Amino acid sequence: MTRARKTLTTGHVAPIAVLVGLALAACSPEVVQPDTSPAPATTPQDQAAPPTPAAPEPVADITAPDPVADTKTPPTNDCAIELETYWEPPNSEPFLLTATSSCDRAGRVLVERRIINMNDEELFTAAHYTDEVMTLAWHEAEGQTLEEAVAAWLEPDPWRGSELPDWNEPSEFPFIPSMTREAYEDLRERDAPLLCYVQGMESALCLTVIDGEIQEAGIQIFPG
Repeated sequence: MTRARKTLTTGHVAPIAVLVGLALAACSPEVVQPDTSPAPATTPQDQAAPPTPAAPEPVADITAPDPVADTKTPPTNDCAIELETYWEPPNSEPFLLTATSSCDRAGRVLVERRIINMNDEELFTAAHYTDEVMTLAWHEAEGQTLEEAVAAWLEPDPWRGSELPDWNEPSEFPFIPSMTREAYEDLRERDAPLLCYVQGMESALCLTVIDGEIQEAGIQIFPG
């Protein structure tokens, strides 16, 4: 709906220029003359002192050692285990197997395994925390002392190359070779001796002898 425009008529209409001039005059601000008298002098006592900065909050030292870990005393008998036995693979000289334990400041027990030949040459060494090796971590539940568990863990569990699965054979718990396929197939064909031991919560490491040297054959995965 269109609204009708109403036209207002008066007896006299002022010119637009006059109306604009009057409007501008009414809106213009009053001009104030600036005060040129000098400002009163200030003294140091009149000036406000700068605010004193707040002291920074102390920052925690994340590198500081854990006092609990530092003061915990590990069981002495678990920290000085020294065991040895022999592995006598067929058609090879025997090897000395040793296990020695030590404890860190947090009370964790570290066991080092070594394989030494008859010339007193160290051919293999590996260190494992007992709480990361299934058969050692569960020794109390099995009614064993840690030394008894380490002794059983060190005892050779001989396998043979013919027991190994085909190369990368699909399995829920596979054997993962640590050598070339050619060397792996030769291991199986020769029915080479293997020394396997539990190295974690779900795996065992298998070693073999090649030309008098200890080499890794692979890792057997098992359910944890």
